[in-house]
Amino acid sequence: MRRQGEKSMKPLISIIIPCFNTAEYLPQCMESLEKQTIGFDKLQFIFVDDASTDDNKTWNCIVQFEHIHPNEVIAVHLDENRAQGGAKNIGISYAEAEYIGFVDSDDWIEPDMYQKLYECVVKYQCDAVDCCIIKNFPNGSEEIFTKKGDIYDYFEKSITEGGTHWIKDFMHVGYGGYLVTGIYKKTIINQNNILFPEHLKYEDNYWSAILSVYLKDFYHLQDNCYHYRQRENSTVYLRNVSYHLDQMEIEELKIKTYQELGIFERFEKEIEADFLHIYFCNTLIKLFVQYDMPSFEIYTKMIKRVRELFPNYLSNPYFKNEEFYTTLLKLISKDINEIQFQEIGKMILQYCYASEQLKYNDTEKENQAIEQLLCTIKEYSLEEYFFKFGEIEKILKKIDNMITDSTEDQQKNILKSMVNNIQEMPPWMQVHILSFCMKASKEEKYAVILLDYILQASYDDIGEYNKLSHFWQIGTAQFLDQSLQTYATNIRMAQLYMQLFHTFKESLGLKERKYFSWQERNNNLIFIFSAQVLGMAHAPTKTLLDRCYALKKYLKKEIVIINTAMQIPAKGQAPFYGLINATYAEGLSDVKQLEFKGETFEFHQCENKMPDIDIIKNVIEMVKTRKPEFILDIGGSDICADLCGLFVPQITISTVFSRIAFSCGEYQMVDKILTEEDKGELAILGVDAQKVKKTPFTFSFKEQTHHFTRKQLELWEDKIVLLVVGWRLDQEVDENFLEMLEQVIKKNDNIAVAFMGKFDLYDEKIKKYPKLLENSKNLGMQMDALAVVECCDLYVNPKRNGGGSSVSEALYKGLPAVTLPTGDVSVAAGELFWVEDYFAMQEKILKYASEENYYKQMSEKAKKRAEELMNANNFVTVIQDVESQISTNG
Repeated sequence: MRRQGEKSMKPLISIIIPCFNTAEYLPQCMESLEKQTIGFDKLQFIFVDDASTDDNKTWNCIVQFEHIHPNEVIAVHLDENRAQGGAKNIGISYAEAEYIGFVDSDDWIEPDMYQKLYECVVKYQCDAVDCCIIKNFPNGSEEIFTKKGDIYDYFEKSITEGGTHWIKDFMHVGYGGYLVTGIYKKTIINQNNILFPEHLKYEDNYWSAILSVYLKDFYHLQDNCYHYRQRENSTVYLRNVSYHLDQMEIEELKIKTYQELGIFERFEKEIEADFLHIYFCNTLIKLFVQYDMPSFEIYTKMIKRVRELFPNYLSNPYFKNEEFYTTLLKLISKDINEIQFQEIGKMILQYCYASEQLKYNDTEKENQAIEQLLCTIKEYSLEEYFFKFGEIEKILKKIDNMITDSTEDQQKNILKSMVNNIQEMPPWMQVHILSFCMKASKEEKYAVILLDYILQASYDDIGEYNKLSHFWQIGTAQFLDQSLQTYATNIRMAQLYMQLFHTFKESLGLKERKYFSWQERNNNLIFIFSAQVLGMAHAPTKTLLDRCYALKKYLKKEIVIINTAMQIPAKGQAPFYGLINATYAEGLSDVKQLEFKGETFEFHQCENKMPDIDIIKNVIEMVKTRKPEFILDIGGSDICADLCGLFVPQITISTVFSRIAFSCGEYQMVDKILTEEDKGELAILGVDAQKVKKTPFTFSFKEQTHHFTRKQLELWEDKIVLLVVGWRLDQEVDENFLEMLEQVIKKNDNIAVAFMGKFDLYDEKIKKYPKLLENSKNLGMQMDALAVVECCDLYVNPKRNGGGSSVSEALYKGLPAVTLPTGDVSVAAGELFWVEDYFAMQEKILKYASEENYYKQMSEKAKKRAEELMNANNFVTVIQDVESQISTNG
């Protein structure tokens, strides 16, 4: 052992840092200790090297730190490994301060952690205070618990003095719960000789429990100050090591100490509950999760001990709301053989997988749990599957989260295991699991496998209504995740659409395209189809009405709008991971006219039971009876519109105007130059590439009726406010985008972010980013978007497909845009506002924030771009060109 230097003043807190082969992590730990705002010189740091075996790397790191800070740091070297308990006991013997704290040498802490903790003990004169952790995972992600205020537990007497509370009264979900997050009064520790068990793991469980029986008060801070590193080779996660069974011995030691202190009888049911939870249930789970060869001998030993110590365990009131643990406890009364023991293991693995307890264990165990899940659900009938669909989806969602946090190799193995274990499932179930693989992996490979399976399936296996539902679900997944938009997937989507089109055409007894002649058709009448019509807050509906207005005002056409309700139809819905449901405006069902900018349009809305053959027949009959000059299909993917397009010419406009639409209509309008891949898709759809017209997409906005102030919107008066807009922000705002915003605010705290639109997961997603949490606001859905936009400074766009309308509104109000060169926002904004990636986006935002003249220049350019986007003459000109072709062709 060695120590150097002497402090002239007694430290406020003594911090003990046990170390064993952690040279890789110590520098980060030490740096966080040096930055403590309470004052480094007011703390004592006791580093105990527990006989590390890394060629003195850990010890040299400690000694070097001691040389830099000889008055604050004590370096202690143990010649024999005594495990963390022994190292902590040595550390306590060197502690000089009134309070003691602990830090694991592979973790780190926030700069103000000990200042906050010490301020609490001074203010409340409490025996102990702790804060909350931040779990840091290997992939860089964090898990932060959101809480509601501090908690102060105060009792007149400690348990040993006759207090009637129990240890669990100091425990609160999401708060503390870790020895390293707190500081503890040293006099209580020393006077009662509270020591850690040595040469055993899980020593904190014992020490914390015994300390708690001597405490009268405990303050819990809601602040997340301690970074708890989650690493696969840490003590908690290592596999096939004997020390996981140390917790059985720790629980025996706790029982013995409670008996010696004379509190066992008073709190027998509480002690029994703790013992059953940890000694039996948790150890049983570890036998299967942490060991390749679970020990039946250990299991029988546990059974015997519980029966001896707590014969009336089943009457314990603390388990009445814990279904899974109650199931495990019932095993104690049964005598089982080794084969039955293994069956219990399968049940445990499935439970642990669903509850994410296998997150950092080996892939083999994860695959076993998946196989067990798949084996279970494949026995379900369709009725049972639908009944348990929500439960199955919940489990799959947890697997999805686990995959996100896994290594690339682990991800591949897990997904491969799932695909390999679905062969004996019914087709509809295979689609569900394959859809999970597609969405969880975000890889073309699984989208192709899924589409090929659906394409090749007979209608006996997957009916046409089911296939149409799957088409829409996959299309929506593509819209939300650009990584699924590849040539291979788009080609198959086109094939699936054509397969469905021909099936419905045959079902209706329709033949090939044959138009009414030009002379027969009403050249002043246009039918405009849309698969969905909502309100003015819905960008595609605004696009629809804007086109209706231009055709009526400038070309003097009579307009009939038909909402076919074909978007994501409920009819034919079958199990699909993350199933999306369309919105249907029931209130429009009885509406006969729509008004927009002073113009009135005839309106028909199909019932919300499409695709219905009789309703489709009625729509076709309306077209055949009234014989419009042509059909304008807004959005595509509308089989009802395409069937009507067999009788009169059809022009399809994609609402994702950066890509072509899935439509069999003769003409298309799109705001892009066709690629060879586009031409390949068009060929499958039976569309001549020569009849696809490049058309600048134009917009009109819902009239602004308000003028808000930032104060009214509860936005920051003195900050630069970034605006993020979208109807699907839950899917579109990912961790990469949020991390970029977090870094922006860290570099310039005069920046804040406002989210406008549908962002139900705002609280859950933002909590991982402390700066963003403090400097962002979710404005939710706003009926007067322009009034909100003018209160902001800069439009920032995540990677996505849609958003063309919202960026146009921003440009109109003089907000420069910052967007990646993909999706509708990039097309609408133009190259001037593109950035290459999220790092470049971060730099561009900071440039706007720091360079006033640059901002003003780009704001003027934004307004000029908006003028171009609002010029409806471009659309009208192209329509006239197509109209001329139509009349020439007859």
